[in-house]
Amino acid sequence: MIQNLILNNFKCFDNLELELKPLTLITGINGMGKSSIIQALLMLRQSYDTKFLEAQGKVLLNGELVKLINGNAIRYAISDSPVITISFEFESDKIFVANIEAGSKDENLICKIHKPVDLNSIPLFKEEFIYLDAERLGPRSEYSKSQSHNHKGRLGLGAGELTASYLFKCLRDQIPIPVKNLKHPDAESDLIYENVSAWLSEITFEGAQIAASEISPDKLELSYSFKRGKFKGYDFSPVNVGFGFSYVLPIILAVLSAKPGSLILIENPEAHLHPAAQSKIGTLLALAADNGIQIIIETHSDHLLNGIRVLVKGDEVFGRVEPDNIVIYYFTSDNEDGIETRFYEKLIIYPDGKMDDWPSGFFDEWENNLSKIVL
Repeated sequence: MIQNLILNNFKCFDNLELELKPLTLITGINGMGKSSIIQALLMLRQSYDTKFLEAQGKVLLNGELVKLINGNAIRYAISDSPVITISFEFESDKIFVANIEAGSKDENLICKIHKPVDLNSIPLFKEEFIYLDAERLGPRSEYSKSQSHNHKGRLGLGAGELTASYLFKCLRDQIPIPVKNLKHPDAESDLIYENVSAWLSEITFEGAQIAASEISPDKLELSYSFKRGKFKGYDFSPVNVGFGFSYVLPIILAVLSAKPGSLILIENPEAHLHPAAQSKIGTLLALAADNGIQIIIETHSDHLLNGIRVLVKGDEVFGRVEPDNIVIYYFTSDNEDGIETRFYEKLIIYPDGKMDDWPSGFFDEWENNLSKIVL
């Protein structure tokens, strides 16, 4: 597990130090650098995938996972130093430190790794790493069975474009879930394929089921069905059901197929989901993090947060998770005398699910608007 992350001179951060937990939530107002935290990790990962990092001693700024333009664009704009440093501690006292020479318009920058470590031992560079972008693949009538790219992520390059392909593989090969505690109570077995449907039913619509089938050597199709209601027994193409089904499917599959020690980055897991579904996604993510899967989330959803808080207090079906495995960072700014200062607050959830520290601007817009309405 990555235990902390330090960014020096990177984009909008002159110096940022974050303690990371099995479940780390990054939230806050727009333009505060939340995405930059994930981009720093993606830049390193795509440089590793393309052999730039090890073979050439460089980082690749514009690749399959992220596009960052050039060195000047990623350097802290008002800094006098041309050097960017990205470092993190993983496992017990193992440290990765990369110094990147960014004082130019070059797209590929010299990178010196000052702590010699086996990169293959770092969660960020392991085969199990998964990244899911905020802009995931929407509903399609058919899906590619596989695609050729440098990044070997089982679900694709961030859009979850290989979700159908991997789901079909799980069916064909009868792959079980690596973390047995993520088995849904309604699933008949511990197979990933069956548990995806069970969690889909839990999160989106009760009784929802997913099926993957081959329509040609290189094409697949997904279909949804429902165990109850007037459409019981009918199959529907993804293009004829809500966007939320397609957006949440790769998240469910990413978590259920993850091994202990895996790292998953997810941007806006709440996209296209009803508030109740957002809350249930929080349940699944918290349960996974409590069982050895590290997950870093960028989110704007108070419903997702509250789903996590419920599981901290305890749920009759899914039990409870340890609050010590969760950390929340709220990024905001202050403007005094025309000078903007960016900062973050580290927030914790207590064992009863409550949070005493609730800074202004942190998921309080509902109360703000309500106070205007009732006045």
